[in-house]
Amino acid sequence: MMLDWNTYPAELSARVKEMSQLAPNAVAGFFALDKGANKTSHLDAKTRELIAVAIASPRAATAASACIPTAPSMPVQPAKK
Repeated sequence: MMLDWNTYPAELSARVKEMSQLAPNAVAGFFALDKGANKTSHLDAKTRELIAVAIASPRAATAASACIPTAPSMPVQPAKK
């Protein structure tokens, strides 16, 4: 499935708005969890985002197209040896 990356953020935003109307408590809980997870100082933001992508789905390596383009992070660089 090919996505139009120019329109994807607007489409995702519309879906989140729709979900918040159908299940406002679930969406509010998700955003509260996200906000709380970002308050920790034990791991830097980039590491937290990489962990989130890794555990998001068993197919994270191939199915991460839904979250990576909208994540406000720097591009992932290979680890230095």
